[in-house]
Amino acid sequence: MKIRWIALSVLIFAVIPERLYALPEKSNTPESIEPWNQLTATVNDNVYLSWKFLVFPLGIRVSKGEYKISQEVIIDDKRYGLIPAMTLRPNGSYVWQYSYESTFVQNCFYNTTSFLAVDIATGLPLNRAFEIKKPGNSYCSKDIAFPYALEKPAKLDNGSGIVLTKQFQSESEYLAHLQDIKNRQENAKKEQYKLKAANNDSKRKIGARVCKQVGSIVYIGFTENTSPDNGKIQVRISDARFGGKDGSSESNFKESIIWEDPTLWDLCE
Repeated sequence: MKIRWIALSVLIFAVIPERLYALPEKSNTPESIEPWNQLTATVNDNVYLSWKFLVFPLGIRVSKGEYKISQEVIIDDKRYGLIPAMTLRPNGSYVWQYSYESTFVQNCFYNTTSFLAVDIATGLPLNRAFEIKKPGNSYCSKDIAFPYALEKPAKLDNGSGIVLTKQFQSESEYLAHLQDIKNRQENAKKEQYKLKAANNDSKRKIGARVCKQVGSIVYIGFTENTSPDNGKIQVRISDARFGGKDGSSESNFKESIIWEDPTLWDLCE
């Protein structure tokens, strides 16, 4: 009788899908890494973690490539960086995020995202997947499932080809990098302004057809007057089109007259 009951229990677990997964072990809350101190993980070959729940094959995969590590978690007094991973579901497909129903609360489901935890000191992956669970609706209680959890020990394949590097060695170096980007963007804007300003005399001619793009809309108009004091042009905006000057007209458009710096407009040939 006891053997028959055990066999029946295994059969029930085998045919009922993912809602019967056991809750994994609770882990620490991940912390954000300061931007200047963040790491890049270079994965030289696909990395797999695999395990089973009863007869169901489970696991995660990190594909070959580069990944920014912006979060870390303390596990057994070691710092681990979190690399986003795809999760293997029982149907054999890999997904970036999956949902599962709670076995305790009706109509409740959780969205789960998996990560590969890599020892920051050595670059070696942990043989357990790190998971972040978030309630998918208002029926869920935060006490039902741990928001941060470790899956049970798994088989690790190709975990030795991960290289961790830092782009910046100090916060001041990072801030100097940001300032350099800002300077280059400002210089690019100045150069673009100079190029557009080179045609300002042509745009100041009465009757010149001019265009200005704002988002996905291109405004089309004609120069009607110029100001001798500040060099601005008076533009009668006669049309507005989506996706370029040859696109479809905006249905609610109304003509208007404005004064503006001619550098904000282009010659509309």
